[in-house]
Amino acid sequence: MKKLLLAAVLFGLARISHAQLGVGVAYTAQHIANTNTAPLDAAWLNGATFLVQEDFGEPIFQAGFAGRCTLTSGSGVSVRSATFGPRVAVAPPKLRAKLFAELQFGVLDVQPAPGRLRTGHIDTTFAVGLDHQIVRHIDWRIVEYAYSGINFFDNEDARNQISTGLLFHL
Repeated sequence: MKKLLLAAVLFGLARISHAQLGVGVAYTAQHIANTNTAPLDAAWLNGATFLVQEDFGEPIFQAGFAGRCTLTSGSGVSVRSATFGPRVAVAPPKLRAKLFAELQFGVLDVQPAPGRLRTGHIDTTFAVGLDHQIVRHIDWRIVEYAYSGINFFDNEDARNQISTGLLFHL
């Protein structure tokens, strides 16, 4: 019985060791469709998204966690967000590509045009995208689309993001 228990523990540790920690950076363009703060409604903001993710599971189907910090600005407006949540991914064999989806929760800080009040919000982000393996430990995030619901006191506005960048697996 002890040998069976030891074998089960070793098998479990071997499964966990297949986890892949990834860190990356992406160029991000975002647009906020906003009814309360008119200067944001027409603005396209540009900046960077810093990524961290951990995937567990089989080579084809994976689940894990992801976090992101997005810093964008433009037209006198800056937006900063930090979110974290679960992710799932599918990597079809021999394609060297991975489709993923993430649902994240966090905080968002908006600094509108000078002279307007800075505001903080709860951020709920849903992201989908496609990664392509360039070499063994480097993926190109070909495209990622993220939709965020920015929760104000009495309404919810939309933040749409498109990103591309590099992900390094440690």
